[in-house]
Amino acid sequence: MKLFSPKALLPVCLLALPSLGVCQGSQATLLDGTVLTIFSPAAPIEFGTEAPTYGLNVAETSIDCAGITVTIPATIDGQIVSISGTNSGVPGNTGITAASLSRLLDANAAMGGSATDATFPGAGRPLFNNLLAAATDQTALDAIMAHAQAVSAECAGILGLADPLIGTYPVMSGGTFKCAGHLYQDSAGVIYHIPDSEIVIELAENVRAGPMAVDTAGNILAGKTSSGFLTMGFGDMVCVMNQDPRFNSNIIGAANAPLTADEFIAMANVTPAGTLTVIGHTVGDKFMFIQDVETEFVKPGNDIYVSLDRLRVRPIKNELRLRGVVDKPAQIAAEFVEFKNTLGQTLYMDIVDLDVDPIDPTLPASYSYRFKNNPGMQVSQVRWVELFSVNSSGTEIPNSRWIFDRNDF
Repeated sequence: MKLFSPKALLPVCLLALPSLGVCQGSQATLLDGTVLTIFSPAAPIEFGTEAPTYGLNVAETSIDCAGITVTIPATIDGQIVSISGTNSGVPGNTGITAASLSRLLDANAAMGGSATDATFPGAGRPLFNNLLAAATDQTALDAIMAHAQAVSAECAGILGLADPLIGTYPVMSGGTFKCAGHLYQDSAGVIYHIPDSEIVIELAENVRAGPMAVDTAGNILAGKTSSGFLTMGFGDMVCVMNQDPRFNSNIIGAANAPLTADEFIAMANVTPAGTLTVIGHTVGDKFMFIQDVETEFVKPGNDIYVSLDRLRVRPIKNELRLRGVVDKPAQIAAEFVEFKNTLGQTLYMDIVDLDVDPIDPTLPASYSYRFKNNPGMQVSQVRWVELFSVNSSGTEIPNSRWIFDRNDF
């Protein structure tokens, strides 16, 4: 069984500012142990941001943005709070937390910084705009720029393209801080802005889609750097996977299956004309650090990957809708969905119809399922949605069950 959060794989640029008031904790605890409760003179007071990051105070575990100071709590109602889109640098990445907030500092992402993940050799972009970054740590800013220029030259050589003259980062380059939450207070009545609905940091929202560049013989322009990072060409644009230790980098196949650089290159060589989408941050107009590569490539092997791209629940109408993709429909006889409550008890189970390509059944298949006003289940009780595949004998296929949390949608 695989517990899956769609927010873990979605490109950070696609995580829009959350709707306010969706999630609300009753108690927040700061890293120093201070306990906060909801400030509610008449009703809980909401706030939200989507703006450049202007300050980071590690000691206070706070970030300045859009005229307010947002405090990152250690926990909300006992659950650890992490920043979506960031990389904690430890196995099973759960994102940067209040306890590891120092990883966000530009100095800790530069060559020789204190980042603990050895697979990342250096930063791709300053978190703050260049003027602020220079005022904070010019040495880190210089290291980030030098690293970008070195990687650009290496990748251009691997791809056989001219080294793009990336110059310097635009003055306003930096990270966007998105959050939504409520006002809390401590026992002395001091007010805090606590992000209890969502918190995201993204470096940029630069997107390029289309076919990969090819050489005169029709071979794709793709390879790996000396550090093992995927690099590719789009026209005369040089791209390389993000190397910043603070942020994620993903190569995503059909049904959100994670791909390695080697898997991607092998499949891209077979279908070089396929359209890809790359999302990341550019340095100049011809060099990009990629945080996400989105493809329709099917991950090799026998494991079946299933995505849940949309979940819509309407308790008043007792209606529920699902939509997603199964990556290897030819390997299964049927797909099932099982709904469970917060205790893990099964509420309802049903078969899911797949839209299999009639010409090539090996292609990924989409599905759409609707539960409507059936007395067999009250959709308001659904917490977990589990999708699994069975073989021709009616037996569940190993490694085919995917578990989704309704609260992630």
